[in-house]
Amino acid sequence: PTLVQETEIFGGELCGNNSTSIMELPPGASVTEHCMDTHVSKVQSCSCTVDRTFFTQNPEQQRIVLRHGYSVDLSQGRGEAVMQQSIMSPIRRTYVSGEPVQEEQAELVTIILATDGSPCKVGGRSEWLQSEARWGITGTLGEWLVCAGVNLDAAPEPLLPGSSGLARHFRTMGLVIQIRLDYHNTAGADTCFLSLQAQVQWTTVPTVHDRLFLPQQARGLHRAERVRTQYGVMLTTTVI
Repeated sequence: PTLVQETEIFGGELCGNNSTSIMELPPGASVTEHCMDTHVSKVQSCSCTVDRTFFTQNPEQQRIVLRHGYSVDLSQGRGEAVMQQSIMSPIRRTYVSGEPVQEEQAELVTIILATDGSPCKVGGRSEWLQSEARWGITGTLGEWLVCAGVNLDAAPEPLLPGSSGLARHFRTMGLVIQIRLDYHNTAGADTCFLSLQAQVQWTTVPTVHDRLFLPQQARGLHRAERVRTQYGVMLTTTVI
């Protein structure tokens, strides 16, 4: 995630004057707090609602691991002959109905391209041999974004001119990065040309709603709830 919006609701004994002290507030967080003290049977209690919005720290340094491969039907959709290969194995396998599995040595090489078609480095290299990628192609989110031609502080409007309802930058609204896989098959090796395309849209993960009730010294329960909405970068894949 790049941006987090949270609402916390809690109530119980003696929480009104120190409601934010029990909460870890990230640097730069925007916080709105509303608390109300009540007195019932000589017991002081309160109910508080705290809204806060903050950017996550250094999301560009999060590491992304990509593993990919293909499975292609050679029998025009009848499922009678299927060829499979992935970066996790140097073996290309062909499954033909009623016959033993055919195996042959064939590395799957991945070449990462920038938006202009030039080589683009992720994890220190633009060309990943199968022996180097068998545990996955690993790089930071920032490296993948560079190959997609964007950064989180860039404005989305140039990619979608004339659109309304956009944020000032991708760090606020998130975006979709489509990983495009273009496979080419030869006798001794397979090659995948990997490119990335940035797509403008508000991107969220499912909202998380936690609720907790605990006994307190006086009668009743201490209630705490948290609703969290997160915006960030969504990665998708497609074969071209």
